[in-house]
Amino acid sequence: MSPLMFNRRTFLGNCAKALGGLAVVGASPQSVFAVRRPRSALYDESIWSMGTQVRLSIRREAYAPQILHAAFEAIRQVDRELSVHRSNSELSRLNNAPGAWRPATRLMSEVSRSALALGHLSDGALDVTVLPVLRRLGFAPGGGSPAAPEVVDFTKLKVDGKSVMLESGGYAVDFGGIAKGFAVDEALGTLRGDGIDAALLDAGGDLFAMGRPDADRRWRIGIRDPFEPDTLFAIVDVEDEAVATSGTYAQTRVVDGVEVSHIIDPRSCRPVSHVVSATVFARDTMRADALATAICVMTPAASFDLIETQSETEALWVFADGRTAMTSGLKRRVSLL
Repeated sequence: MSPLMFNRRTFLGNCAKALGGLAVVGASPQSVFAVRRPRSALYDESIWSMGTQVRLSIRREAYAPQILHAAFEAIRQVDRELSVHRSNSELSRLNNAPGAWRPATRLMSEVSRSALALGHLSDGALDVTVLPVLRRLGFAPGGGSPAAPEVVDFTKLKVDGKSVMLESGGYAVDFGGIAKGFAVDEALGTLRGDGIDAALLDAGGDLFAMGRPDADRRWRIGIRDPFEPDTLFAIVDVEDEAVATSGTYAQTRVVDGVEVSHIIDPRSCRPVSHVVSATVFARDTMRADALATAICVMTPAASFDLIETQSETEALWVFADGRTAMTSGLKRRVSLL
């Protein structure tokens, strides 16, 4: 079976031309979330964490300061422990002491195990040891020597019970392709524990729509057009589902006169260029986050085959040549604008 694929210019011309009363209530570099419910019926609050805007929307009648504080604190804790941009984080300590087993916090242990599982699932397309390449290209702190060949191999990250180790040999870990989704899931756990049954939480393009804002309406998600980031590319209604978008347009730098993306192909240690954006719909945000990164790296055929093997998982791609593809389960759900 092959993905549904279209010439973008022709296909978009036949799609909806108006948003039909859609009210945008938040935005991030890669996606926006919106609802038809009057904005006054929802309470929205944002913080800056994990290098992005994190926005939470809940029903106004369910709002309590301590509920939002607990959810946002869960995200901040993931940032404190797992960010390579913090010199005192657990992840930085792991990278700075290779070859030795270290006691792992719950967050470090869970994300490390998931990174290994998703690395194997994607045949290495998701590889959390791309940090040396990101450093050389200027996307991560620490610098790097253009003359030094990078060493990338996610299997060099080891987990044993409540201990973790990174093997020696120049390896370094960045959880950037998985940690934001994990943080959203952590925050959702606190919301559920506080009795919240409807919320929309977005961390820079990795979001989860819990329940419904109204009994007769789902949350409405808008995905940014990767070619014109100030406009929407697609809209879709979601309920109890994660949506994550990765895009090669979202973070770029000019290296040796060429604009390059922060999404790295671990096999070549080169930035990805054939995919402009990939959006994954899944049952948890960490998996959606990781798979969105992986299918940006893989060939179109391999990435489609991967998504097709995952239950309750769908994807939408925009390629550099302007073509759009989606899995068959999205055909009746997504409206491309």
